[in-house]
Amino acid sequence: MKGLTIDEDRVLALTRELVRIPSVPGGTGNGEAAAAERVRAELVDLGLRPQVAEVAPGRPNVLARLDSGRPGPVLLLEAHTDVVSEGDPSTWSHDPFGAELAGGRIYGRGACDTKENLAAALCALRALRAAGRPRRGAVSFVSPVDEEGLMLGIKAFIREGGAAGVTGAVACEPVDGLATLGTCARGGVRLAVRLHGRMTHGAVALAGANPLVALGPLLTALGDLQAEEAARAGLHPLLGRFSLQPTVVRAPIRGTPQLNVVPGNAEVLLDLRTVPGQDHAALTARVRDIAAGVALAMNDSHRGGREAGWRREIGYPVLDPALRVEVEVLDDRGWVDLPADDPLMAAATAAAAAVAVRPAAPFGIPGTTDGSMLRNWAGVPVVVAGAGSVRQAHQADEWVDAGEPVGAARMYAELALRYCEEGGDSGATGGGRFA
Repeated sequence: MKGLTIDEDRVLALTRELVRIPSVPGGTGNGEAAAAERVRAELVDLGLRPQVAEVAPGRPNVLARLDSGRPGPVLLLEAHTDVVSEGDPSTWSHDPFGAELAGGRIYGRGACDTKENLAAALCALRALRAAGRPRRGAVSFVSPVDEEGLMLGIKAFIREGGAAGVTGAVACEPVDGLATLGTCARGGVRLAVRLHGRMTHGAVALAGANPLVALGPLLTALGDLQAEEAARAGLHPLLGRFSLQPTVVRAPIRGTPQLNVVPGNAEVLLDLRTVPGQDHAALTARVRDIAAGVALAMNDSHRGGREAGWRREIGYPVLDPALRVEVEVLDDRGWVDLPADDPLMAAATAAAAAVAVRPAAPFGIPGTTDGSMLRNWAGVPVVVAGAGSVRQAHQADEWVDAGEPVGAARMYAELALRYCEEGGDSGATGGGRFA
């Protein structure tokens, strides 16, 4: 691999060491802080000057840069420190944070998503540094917090200028083994539709306005929107079709629900998953229009329909408006699609083939990664690549084949060399802040 040597024992040991750090935000450990400190120490040991940037109390990003000092492409390696909760430990046959090595596999929370790829990226940097590579451009590195949550880490990294000058990025995540490349990913929009009525005793329901009555028409109309938009956007060969799913219904939004109380408000949370080409702003506007239309129809019925007559019969005032709606965007993560002619695609395809010894297959990422933010907030071309299979992530007895992190380290190093040294000309230059 062009004079580079990957320390295989170090990759394996570092993977297991990172898995043993329970970097679950809000868990029994200290969240990402201990994992971030281990990453910082590793970067110092391999001869870089990392920067630690706190995103929230006890939640630091770690940044570094391996710079040639010569103009050329800048590749970013990104691998997050957080992991999801282990859940009920009794459902595991291995210690969730034991990093046990059994049957050629490393078991533990984060063994697949994505501590092994974090270790691989660090060891790839070590090999590049030791060999005095790359000879042009730069390899940047960031290990952000909160990828499994609201992606606060990568958002802060981008807002603070960390992606400035980056011409390509690798989200170091499990795909479906080393011979697959995540060349596209679904986008995600999370919406809250809130319906405000008037709370009252169930025995005198006409004195209030029940927002739950509007849920039926609302959900029916949203189902029609899903069918219409899925047909319009069509079937993506790697990602399937657009989906819009109501996932949470609450009434009241806050407080304890009671059987004999008409709630004053209700909320439905929507999870929209998009495919390349769909317009998130337009979809959100459609949901707003649907919610407003449901409210208008309900209020028209309330003013002049049967219920209005019943209210007048017993001397109750007609509430106008009886129902008010609002739609809030909770999160918006754009879709990703790496063009076939992008230099990053060529470098990633060659690097994956060199490691897996067979042609790399494109893979569609069903969810979102930090790469989604890099592509949509910073305009950086992104590929998702690494050890492990996304099918093993977030499960009890999460595991990765013990040999794959070494392969991932080789792939990241090979990709960096091909992209920085053999890629097309770029206006980007070395001399970065974290060299």
